[in-house]
Amino acid sequence: VFAREFMKELIWKRAEHYIVSSATILDPKRFIELTGLLDVLREDEICVLPQVPSTFPVENRPVIDSTVGPLSKEKWEENMQKAIRAVEDILRKEIGNVAIHCHSYQHQKALVDGISEDIKPRLIVHTRKDREQRLREWMQSRGKVFVSVAFSEGQDWKYDICDAQILLKVPFPDLGDIRVRRRLELGYQQWYDNQAMLEVIQAYGRAVRAENDKARFYVVDGSFPRLVGKCWPFIPDWFREALPASLVKSRQIPAEDT
Repeated sequence: VFAREFMKELIWKRAEHYIVSSATILDPKRFIELTGLLDVLREDEICVLPQVPSTFPVENRPVIDSTVGPLSKEKWEENMQKAIRAVEDILRKEIGNVAIHCHSYQHQKALVDGISEDIKPRLIVHTRKDREQRLREWMQSRGKVFVSVAFSEGQDWKYDICDAQILLKVPFPDLGDIRVRRRLELGYQQWYDNQAMLEVIQAYGRAVRAENDKARFYVVDGSFPRLVGKCWPFIPDWFREALPASLVKSRQIPAEDT
């Protein structure tokens, strides 16, 4: 359930000094706890550099509020059509290459099945078996839309490979995973929310890869403002500054659980 159970033997005993570097360690104190660093070091032996500013101009990487109602399991049927219409509106404006982050194959299928016929020829949809093949096809195309699942990490979609991204569904951890459920039973609700925000920030970073690169990041899931409110103290300044006023102002408004 926790990395600290094996990190001491497998990692922390192997060297005298470590540099742990990531753009998405949202809560350094919790990271230190969960990885067991305090089992091998004193607190005064751990130096935390909380964050550094982004060198990418904020106007080149805006987060755009296209939220509809929450797309939680309970609210999906109620708000799905609104979400699909919002995606259509975005795609009619964005004529370049676009990536849609669907979070699950269920959400991917619902979007593809429900989207207007005039947009369907632009879509490149992958399955579990042809992920890399369809990714390469999209990256080599122009004006196409990659309807993706689990492509929020490890991708370099620079310049005209990707002109815009759409976050269809906030990627909350899977409650069907017994490890996730166990952590929640132990009171790790903030970890759960931070994991979702971490995945959003990871997805956000796929498209703008240099100071002179540009891409827009649209958010459709209405669960996002509440997530922003719950994670606000842990969100890096360089991501906060890209958020529109509408999402920042509404971040504390209660909404349905996802």
